[in-house]
Amino acid sequence: MKKLGIKPTLKTYHPLISGCSKEGTVAVEKLLSQMLQTNLAPDLPVYNALIHCYVQHRDLQKVLALHSEMVDQGIRPDNLTYNSLIFGFLKEGKLSEVKDLVNSMKARGLIPKADTYNILIKGYCEIKDFGGAYIWYREMLENGFLPSFGICNELTSGLKRDGRLEEVQIICSEMSAKGIDDWNITEDLSAAAKM
Repeated sequence: MKKLGIKPTLKTYHPLISGCSKEGTVAVEKLLSQMLQTNLAPDLPVYNALIHCYVQHRDLQKVLALHSEMVDQGIRPDNLTYNSLIFGFLKEGKLSEVKDLVNSMKARGLIPKADTYNILIKGYCEIKDFGGAYIWYREMLENGFLPSFGICNELTSGLKRDGRLEEVQIICSEMSAKGIDDWNITEDLSAAAKM
């Protein structure tokens, strides 16, 4: 592009930053530096890509700095921003911060969607807090969303291991009522819950 005299725009940097984030933070920082040298200020997609990158590389300090910088620039976080923040704090096991983020999200008028709840349920399951995951599952259902098949399996399996068979039966019944009764563990869970 540069050889052809075509000046990169923010839309040029969006996919570049997202794509390079898998390679590490060095490539992303180089792209950001090039972007800033051409007098392009980060916008919401750039901040979201940067925050996601640093969450992937478990640098919560940088994530929080980027989030503050973004807000200071007058850029409102969106659901993607919050999903990345929630995911990052879940990876670190910081559950009170996760709840604060969800509350902040709601206070800003952003309604958690299925992807947010799936992140919450999966994150709680990964740290073996199946009771907490079940609470998010309940809120998810109350707000009209269904968990993904894999996450529902993970939650019910964890609850079963914890001996929380009543919750397992409730989930099986609710999923069956929603027409999702062909999971390969439903019969096993239903049988275990009846015991």
